[in-house]
Amino acid sequence: MPFLSSAILSKALLDQMSDVAFIKDQNYCYRYGNNALAELLGRPLAEIIGFDDTAIFPPEYSQRYREMDDRVLASGEHVTFEEDVVNANGDVIQMHTKKMRLEIDGKYYLLGITRDVTEFNKTVHLNQMSKLSSGLAHELLTPLTVMNFNIHKASDLMQKNAFDKAAAENFLCKMQIVEKRLTDTVQAVQAFAVQARPQTATKKTLSLLLDEVRELVGPRLKARQVDLRDFDVMPIEILTRGTQISQVLVNLIHNAADAVSTLPERWVELEFKRLHGSVEIRIIDSGNGIPQEIAKKLMEPFFTTKTCGAGTGLGLSLAARIVADHHGELFYDAAAPHTTFVLRLPLAA
Repeated sequence: MPFLSSAILSKALLDQMSDVAFIKDQNYCYRYGNNALAELLGRPLAEIIGFDDTAIFPPEYSQRYREMDDRVLASGEHVTFEEDVVNANGDVIQMHTKKMRLEIDGKYYLLGITRDVTEFNKTVHLNQMSKLSSGLAHELLTPLTVMNFNIHKASDLMQKNAFDKAAAENFLCKMQIVEKRLTDTVQAVQAFAVQARPQTATKKTLSLLLDEVRELVGPRLKARQVDLRDFDVMPIEILTRGTQISQVLVNLIHNAADAVSTLPERWVELEFKRLHGSVEIRIIDSGNGIPQEIAKKLMEPFFTTKTCGAGTGLGLSLAARIVADHHGELFYDAAAPHTTFVLRLPLAA
């Protein structure tokens, strides 16, 4: 029995998949869809094949899909990301999507494979909230315990008529430290919540964004006597929601400055590389890397390597979520000779 042609075999495999599969042409029209696609959208394939997303989805969704399709078709880049899709019931569900470019008979097509991860994400979210709640309780209870101890100590001194000016100044100093710790924790949690609110993405030149970042990190770098090495920025645009990407870069540079503040050689530098449809920003400092057991926990809420009172541990966790919401990547490069974080963001269409 002769082998089936690769095209027939591929179609047979896609037809049987439980995941949604589709192929679009360079005009963004659907040229193939499996039964899972028809089920997701609640319409027969005859009402999908030959049409583009503008005929199927609301404008705010179809425009978003078009931008990602443009990126993949123009660059040939394989992308994996999460996106919102309106299903047959009109519900917005979360889909884990992979898109790649195919070349068939000299023409480019886009292959997409996606699955519903709404319930899975709910479970993950509950686990994250459990960790967040546990971490928050610890972050609040620690300074409150210190406060309680010092209040009792001050009370004892007052009963013994030993609460003199020196004791009062010592008490006030410790209370100020506790107050700052509590304030920092609450503000960090508020920032974490604010970033969850949807904001409209707008185009911004990378050079303008980095001018803002340079201004914001200046005081911290000066205080730590850390040199931010000069860098040249390529003339490109990215999409950012408000100041979120600026906040990510400020957080990464601040972390780098804090980490190298006790080293003999103290510097931070940024390197830029244009990839297919995206830009890579490498935040490098003069440190020699992060131990593996610490590196794997860096993106967890409330995990911090800073001394007590010096950080809440929400910075990298929040940064990672912001970058994911921008369809980008943020990760630690363990293979780099110096401590390096890599930020990748899609270019504006």
